[in-house]
Amino acid sequence: MLISIGELIKRSYNLYKDNFTTILKYLLLMLIPAIFIFLFKNIIKLTIVKFGATMSPILFVLIPLLSLVLIAAIALGMWFNFALIKVIDLLNKKMPAPPIKDALKEAKAVIWRGFGATILVGIYSAWPLFLGLIALAISNRLLHSQILNAIFGLVATYGIFHLVYFSIKLIFTAYSVVLDNKKIREALKTSASLTQKRWWGVLSRAFTPAIAAYLVVMIINLVLSAIGGIGGDIGKAIATTLFSVINFLVTPYILIVMIILLDEAKKTAVLTPPQI
Repeated sequence: MLISIGELIKRSYNLYKDNFTTILKYLLLMLIPAIFIFLFKNIIKLTIVKFGATMSPILFVLIPLLSLVLIAAIALGMWFNFALIKVIDLLNKKMPAPPIKDALKEAKAVIWRGFGATILVGIYSAWPLFLGLIALAISNRLLHSQILNAIFGLVATYGIFHLVYFSIKLIFTAYSVVLDNKKIREALKTSASLTQKRWWGVLSRAFTPAIAAYLVVMIINLVLSAIGGIGGDIGKAIATTLFSVINFLVTPYILIVMIILLDEAKKTAVLTPPQI
């Protein structure tokens, strides 16, 4: 039997609270790619303002450069995120967290496999919805057939249920790659096995703590907005900044929930192999 929702929320909160300093170090690392992108975007904006109509030749350099910056930022973000996942897993198992340098070295080996697993799960989950919407758009624009519109609309509607179902069925895939060093196909099967015959249980445990956390965040935002409104523009700016910080600090809590849930799911054997 899976861990109860209440116990999952409690354990996740306590793990975060007791190891906040350790987790914060990785959160600060994860700010680096975001800051990098922010600075580069502003450099591009300033360049466009400065050169105006003569900007076209420069775009041939800036667009490829921006693409490289985005790829580098995504890679860095995944690297730091996967290192944090590994550290949280160790903390959950009452093991000491390694030095940041060692954690990053271990996470480096699974960056692209973890990214590939995430993309594959997204494609596997969303393809009926994507194809249904594309076909519906083409039908509306070119074919003007009510029958085809109805068919493609049904495909897109089914795609929503397909997306939700397989997003939960394969929810542990990337975590299996990062934590257990599994190949992508093996990780897909592992996730399907761990969610087999308890899809609703995994759904409720994966999303209820997240919903509860963000409800608290929204209440805090309402309070900050009310207080910030009294202070004029400066007060609003401070309130917005505080809300952004709080929202950012919630991210590790969601990771902790998933890692504890994965660990608990592993403790329950699945008797029949899943089909995906």
